[in-house]
Amino acid sequence: MQEHDLSIFVIMKKLLFILTAILAASCDDGEIIIENLAFTNVTVQACEPRASGSAFSYVFYKLDRTNNESISLALTIPVNLFVEDSSYGPYALNSSNIVEYRKFNGQPADTYFCNSIPSATPTIAEFYVSRGGEVNILTTAETQDDNDGVPAAVELLEGDTDRDGIPNYLDDDDDGDNIPTIVEGFTNDTDGDGILDYLDRDDDGDGILTIQEDLNGDLNPRNDILTAGGLPAYLDNTITIAASPAIDQFRQHRLERSTRVVITIENMTLTAPNKEIVINPYNFGTFVSQVRPVLFTPAFIAF
Repeated sequence: MQEHDLSIFVIMKKLLFILTAILAASCDDGEIIIENLAFTNVTVQACEPRASGSAFSYVFYKLDRTNNESISLALTIPVNLFVEDSSYGPYALNSSNIVEYRKFNGQPADTYFCNSIPSATPTIAEFYVSRGGEVNILTTAETQDDNDGVPAAVELLEGDTDRDGIPNYLDDDDDGDNIPTIVEGFTNDTDGDGILDYLDRDDDGDGILTIQEDLNGDLNPRNDILTAGGLPAYLDNTITIAASPAIDQFRQHRLERSTRVVITIENMTLTAPNKEIVINPYNFGTFVSQVRPVLFTPAFIAF
């Protein structure tokens, strides 16, 4: 063998050694697995959220009791996901926000994730936990109703009578007089002016707005009765006394709402000893909440 051939041989041996070392190091770092974690025909469920100060803690999960596996998302964020249509995130997966995949050696109970004391059975055969990723959430109303006794189809045509930013079909006090619409009724017209009480800011037609006939200032004009056995001032046109100081607050409103929560995770990485699952993006799925009361107070609008 000539001298220059020997030099090439030595160089090639060195390159082969380096390449072998790189491949060996890659194997030592763990096997990268590309999975879809589809959980076909398995619905997203959730435990009852917990509130602590301004933080809300959620657990969303998919539990496949046929294949004995699960994937869960524990999330603590400063947002109540069940009150309005919005988009939230991205929220980084970290020590507070965690995705976990479990493969069980038996069938887990439906209550596995929401028990106050974690179940010891079935045991976990495989376990992956998130090492990175970002959670994005989109919320929309599945159902919502103000339960005020007026058909939503009628209220949709009325717009926003009191201009408080809440359309009538979601407003349990359509005219903003601090008398609930369901109390005023769908057919009553106390002063006979052709404007039904639930849309009339002056129910008795005495020139004093109903909201200002709350003489004791407790945001409830219904209990302001000045004569024994008489009517509240807001229904008695012989009483023309206005609150002093003037009322400048709306009472708390209530809405019944079911929320659709769509969860997507970008750049999700799950790890186990010597294994890694990478999915981007991962469509965690859609959760539809039960109907919940939503309490809120609109910003005051003076008339």
